[in-house]
Amino acid sequence: TQEAFDQIGLGSSAGNTIDTPTTIVSQRDEWTYTFDQPAGTSWRRADFDDSAWETSYAPFGMDTVAPGSPNTIWDTDSIWMRKTVQLNQAHLQDMNLYFQVANAGAITIYVNGSRVYSSRDGVSDYTEVEIDERMKAQMEIGQNTIAIEADAGSAGQFVDVALLAKNAENTIEIFNTGE
Repeated sequence: TQEAFDQIGLGSSAGNTIDTPTTIVSQRDEWTYTFDQPAGTSWRRADFDDSAWETSYAPFGMDTVAPGSPNTIWDTDSIWMRKTVQLNQAHLQDMNLYFQVANAGAITIYVNGSRVYSSRDGVSDYTEVEIDERMKAQMEIGQNTIAIEADAGSAGQFVDVALLAKNAENTIEIFNTGE
């Protein structure tokens, strides 16, 4: 019923059952981003005003860098990205959360201002990173800000990040890689 879907935050029940994957944020969502290094660390927090930043679609990068096919060209040394997502009780208490990350160089992911994932090494394909209880502790029911700092790798520029919620029955895309 619609009430059951509302209780666990899945939105409309039309065409969905609890056992089928459901997209919470539609594919090819926008990110705010800048190629100019922000001053300080306030850009990582939810209360930062990013209204002067550009808005576009992931992935960011160059066609020649694996896995390729970016929606937004990124040809500088670094990029800073932000996105606000809604999480519900089921996401945080009943499901396993994962980042799905593709990056050509170093990447750091922050949630609500706290670093939850960092890697100095790029990967040539999407890698799934389980969000452990320490990382989940930075997340809240309701609005959460995901902030990303990514650097170009030796092969060039590419970055894309998804946040997935999974249980034994299905995968729910909270926000996706834009593929």
